[in-house]
Amino acid sequence: MAVTATIAAMRSGLTRERAATPDALRRVDVAQIAETLVDLGLPEDDVREAVNRWGDVVASEEWTNLLAGMLAMIERQRGQIDEPIAIWDDLDDAGPPGRLFYVYLVALASAGTRAFLRRAGFPEGVVRDSFATFARHVSLHQRKHASFGVDAGWWMVPLLRGELVSVGSLQYHRVTLGVGSLAPRPWYGVDDVERLGTGFAPGDPSIGLHIPDGADLSPPAVMDSLERARYLLQRTWPVAQRRLVTCQSWMLDDRLGDWIGEGNLVAFQRLFTLVNEWHDDDEDVREFVFRPRESARATALQDVVTRLLKSGGHWRNRTGWIAWDVRDE
Repeated sequence: MAVTATIAAMRSGLTRERAATPDALRRVDVAQIAETLVDLGLPEDDVREAVNRWGDVVASEEWTNLLAGMLAMIERQRGQIDEPIAIWDDLDDAGPPGRLFYVYLVALASAGTRAFLRRAGFPEGVVRDSFATFARHVSLHQRKHASFGVDAGWWMVPLLRGELVSVGSLQYHRVTLGVGSLAPRPWYGVDDVERLGTGFAPGDPSIGLHIPDGADLSPPAVMDSLERARYLLQRTWPVAQRRLVTCQSWMLDDRLGDWIGEGNLVAFQRLFTLVNEWHDDDEDVREFVFRPRESARATALQDVVTRLLKSGGHWRNRTGWIAWDVRDE
């Protein structure tokens, strides 16, 4: 069973947290979980289910050990941006405790992360907007599966480690080129790195840009996010050298303009200088373009993707960059 393999992989990735004791979980006041989930914007029915299911979790040695280990890992890794991030499958097939696993992880770890971000200098509005990521992934799970859970729960890990923040319509992730699990790949080869200079080499600091579900990609919204983030991140995540913003996405397939014409996506693409190499990524484009929306009406982009894949073609996942913090060299 796939979920059994996922749980086994999670356990093996928590070798440094094996001493974490689940005793503290059994002393958690479920009313505090409810208060936190309300504060994070979850609907009343979801909060009620989380409260009602908590007893099933604390009664299970398997789930309390796994949750205690994940909480200990988050605490140890917070601020350690080069620690690996495993992209685990969701645990829905393990029943309600698995489906709600990341709900409890966020409920129990979020206070520490919010305090960490405040200490780093992030204003309260940015902290709150960043944690809206959680409610957005809960909403997406509801649209996809008609049940309460967290879609792509692994994405809560960079959020809870304090290295993923939301500014306006976009998300920004602190990452070291060539090192972090979410560093862009493919990237430039040795000769190109030498030619391009500081900011492009493995080990250089960078900012990964991510487009959340439903993001406003109109040019004014994008430019507002970029300018606000540039000002903020120079102060909260400062560097003393040139730093890039990178984005790796199916949205950067540079053939898109030929297929759908001018629009927000094409304008967004033009902000980036593209790395020459790419990889085919039909799975991601299917996931993001065809995920359930409030409107069931087919979009022009869905028509393009359908025609391309049916013809035997492939969608390209491209990496692009923007000069961000520019320093004299």
